[in-house]
Amino acid sequence: MQRPDWAHALLDALIALDAVVVAETRAAAAGRIRDALDLLPAKMDAFARYRTALAGWQAHSEAVITLPGPLIAEIRARHEALARTLRQNHSVLTTTRSVAEDLIRDVSHQMSRPLPSAYGPAGQSRAAPSHAPIALSRTS
Repeated sequence: MQRPDWAHALLDALIALDAVVVAETRAAAAGRIRDALDLLPAKMDAFARYRTALAGWQAHSEAVITLPGPLIAEIRARHEALARTLRQNHSVLTTTRSVAEDLIRDVSHQMSRPLPSAYGPAGQSRAAPSHAPIALSRTS
């Protein structure tokens, strides 16, 4: 039996969505947040394709039982792989967000901390120099 278009569309959509989510996960895990964010339009497009293909699959629900077992197994395996990929993506993005929040909180704390005072020449009070410089980069 030849693979129906709606089953083929679902497999293609699953593969495309998985590939985009894997790329986003790798970029975020490597600290390349800008690259991960640049993948958002592709991820949204792949998800829209998946949603459309899934609607087509559901519209042919009565025909699904006539599909060959290996095709059903392949679609099930792709769904399971996507679920694993999404769990890993969620974990990486959650960790990335937590690290970013900690960095911002630490910088805020360092910036709002009063400078210690010390005595200068002739006993005059002056602010002591900061011991640890704080550097921020807007490019990453």
